[in-house]
Amino acid sequence: MRLRDCRSIAFALLFALPIAPLAFVASCGGGIHGGGASSRVVVGGIDLPATATREETVPLELAAGGRLRLATPWGRIDVLEAPAGSPPELRASFEARGRNAEEAKAVLERFKLARTGSGGSLSFALEGEPLVVRDGLSSAGLSAQVAYTARVPAGVHVELDSKSGALVCEGAFASALASSSYGPIEVRGTRGDVRAKSSSGNIELADVAGAVDARTDYGKVVAKRVEGASVSIASSSGSLEASEVRAPKFEAKTSYGAIALEDVQGAVVAESSSGNVRAQRLAGASARLRSGYGSITVEDAAGEFALSTSSGAIRASAIRGSVDAESSYGGVSVEGVLDGAKARSSSGHVSVHAVPGSKLTGTWELRSGYGKVDAALPSDFAFDLDAETNYGSVTCDFAVLLEAGYKAKDGHLRGRVGDGGAKLVLRSSSGAISVKRSD
Repeated sequence: MRLRDCRSIAFALLFALPIAPLAFVASCGGGIHGGGASSRVVVGGIDLPATATREETVPLELAAGGRLRLATPWGRIDVLEAPAGSPPELRASFEARGRNAEEAKAVLERFKLARTGSGGSLSFALEGEPLVVRDGLSSAGLSAQVAYTARVPAGVHVELDSKSGALVCEGAFASALASSSYGPIEVRGTRGDVRAKSSSGNIELADVAGAVDARTDYGKVVAKRVEGASVSIASSSGSLEASEVRAPKFEAKTSYGAIALEDVQGAVVAESSSGNVRAQRLAGASARLRSGYGSITVEDAAGEFALSTSSGAIRASAIRGSVDAESSYGGVSVEGVLDGAKARSSSGHVSVHAVPGSKLTGTWELRSGYGKVDAALPSDFAFDLDAETNYGSVTCDFAVLLEAGYKAKDGHLRGRVGDGGAKLVLRSSSGAISVKRSD
């Protein structure tokens, strides 16, 4: 979803007294417009119904390899790739509030655009002093806000900083650095590294070719069609989504949100303290998925998988590779072309279904404290079986050659299937155990 062009209603540069002097940065001018009333704002008990606005257009001496930095305390920033042959420029839109049109204009006249830098590296910010007003026992410092729209060539390095506005960076830029305290961030098409940080807004990244580090405290992060050396997305309380990602190292971490991954290639680490974790079409050397209090679902994926949750169910299907799965208070179900399987649950049902093409190497281990344990294996599997339950039965569809001197008893079966070799260990404290053919 694209961010819409809308003005921030925060006008947060309106501070209640006592006030410390505000120092932003400085330069530029322009004609003042308006003075009419718009949506009402009350600050420090003072009603500010009037608005004054001003716009300035600044030509930019920028080419590929240059750097543009835009900063505003309150306001939206849009940086777009300029069409070929179009001169780079910056449009700054100023706005101020007051009790009447004259006061709003007076506030606006106190602020200007500051330009620093040269040689292909430019920086713009807002400079001015608040107008202190009093109304009875109430007082406030009134300040302006500025929003930017810049059109710059491809290959420029872009840095954006706003305390409360939305940030949009769209184009084949060399890199993008975006920071907003209370606004969403959208980055599209960057041909280099991206770093995005928001305290409370959502972050959306798409069509990025470079390393990515995107973090928000109270929003969600979405990454689509990203290819880079590493991709890291994080949120303290929001959900995380990633699709069509190619990175040797991928990391997704959230404290109170769900994680959804689709078509991710690379070594994956995904952790949620309390949300569900779902992954489809993963391909890489390894994947470690963990949830504190949620379920884990993996579908149509290849690699070595380590799956763990404290209280949710684990379901892994159409797996190509090995699985090590553990749940404290949920069931564990694994299915696929497997070359390794370990599945454990303290109180849930444990089931492993190895389809033809699987290989039993090393030791496969299935355990449940208070649930059933089921293993379904191809008919051509050869293994050493060791199955035991304290309060249940053990059944096996395979012919088992018992060890010399071994006496079969209820709840316990140990012997060789076929030529033996690899070990299949099955344990349950109080549930039934079954070994069946999967073909």
